[in-house]
Amino acid sequence: MNHSRTFVALSSVLTLFVAVPFQSAKADVAYIDYDAYGANTKTLNSGHSSVYLSNVCMTEVVNKFRVCTDEDKANGVTGTVVQRYPNLGGMKKDLAAKDQSQGLTGADKTQNQDWLALPININLYGVKDKGDAPIVATPKTLAKVRDDSFKDPSNHLAEITKADPTKTYTADAPAPGWWTYPVAASEMRSSHMFSIPTSTAQDQKVVDYLNDDKNVSNFGMLTNNCAGFANKILQVSLGSVSSNGKNTFNGRGKAEDFGIFSPSSVAKEFKANAEKNGLAYKVTAINQTPGSLAASTTPTE
Repeated sequence: MNHSRTFVALSSVLTLFVAVPFQSAKADVAYIDYDAYGANTKTLNSGHSSVYLSNVCMTEVVNKFRVCTDEDKANGVTGTVVQRYPNLGGMKKDLAAKDQSQGLTGADKTQNQDWLALPININLYGVKDKGDAPIVATPKTLAKVRDDSFKDPSNHLAEITKADPTKTYTADAPAPGWWTYPVAASEMRSSHMFSIPTSTAQDQKVVDYLNDDKNVSNFGMLTNNCAGFANKILQVSLGSVSSNGKNTFNGRGKAEDFGIFSPSSVAKEFKANAEKNGLAYKVTAINQTPGSLAASTTPTE
């Protein structure tokens, strides 16, 4: 699948495919299909996947969530992005003995998290308010917004990465791990957001699923990858919600029947399921911030 990259602001809607009123929806769930960048443009030609939950809020406790309230929305809270990444804390099993200073035990001591959650603006721009995002992206601006995001306790990144509390991390020497990639993604690559209305009941289903998940990494390049996790969240949110009682998102195509997922294949299934069940969805293109960083590339299948 080769998307057309006509870029618009995040709030803009490129196409509304099925004429079903949005007014009845309490919020949206959105699948984000990111471009490939860096080495992935030449080797795997693969992008990345996440799910944006506009009515799911992070809490003061890491990996715990709740349905957002009207007060949250009045205060500018815009929901949560969840995504799977390997090596989030840079921790390997054979490094367990070195983690004693952090008081970690058992699985917490030897395993990275499977997925992490971030506010949408932190994920896309590395700032709480989009208006504060750099208008030109450079390695220096990217390092700074990532460092600022790491040091903001509301993002829980120090807890997620199991960072050494005795060390001082900086923009030039960040905490180890791949936690940096989900922060300020739009400085590195473009993306498409496929969104569909949800009810409060559907949002609660996702909250319950995430709160109950053990969140221990078992990453696999073809199966337990970012797209497979996004597919699961979409199934939890959108499964069996149409008026005729049919499953509105099964997230499975020919490759998925073998447990293999890719970012663009999940996007294709998202659209196909919405159209099959007569559900409105919209597509928003989000452009890469201009600057000196290499341009991202649309994966092809």
